[in-house]
Amino acid sequence: MNRHLLVEHLPPEKWWQRARWKLVEPLHIAIHVIPQGFITDGVSTPLLMAWLVSPTGKAMRAAVLHDYLLSTLAAGESRKLADKAFFAAMLICGVSYFRASMMYGALRLFGILKTMGGRFDA
Repeated sequence: MNRHLLVEHLPPEKWWQRARWKLVEPLHIAIHVIPQGFITDGVSTPLLMAWLVSPTGKAMRAAVLHDYLLSTLAAGESRKLADKAFFAAMLICGVSYFRASMMYGALRLFGILKTMGGRFDA
C-alpha cells in the first residue's frame, strides 16, 4: 500500500457540487492497483455530514478503491463486491472497526435506496 496518497484537487464548478481528486500516481491497495489519472470524489457523504466524515480522511484510499471498482462494473453487476472491498480497505487503512462498520452500513443503505429508485443494483 502507498504510504501517501498523492492527488490533485479538482475544485467543484458550482458551489453545491463536491470537490474531486485526481490520482497523481497509481494507488496500490490490497490486491488492486488504481491507475494514475483516476478521478474520485473521495468519501461520498451528504454535504451536511461532511463535518462528521471527511471526504479525505483515513478512509480516502478505501473510497478511491470503491469508486474505481464501481467504475469497472459491467452492466447488471452488483455493487456489493465493491462495497465489501471498501469495508476491508478501510480496516487496512486504519479506520476503526466501529467507524468502518457504520460507514459500510450507510453505504449499503444508500445502495438499497438507489436500487429502489431503479438506478443500479445494490
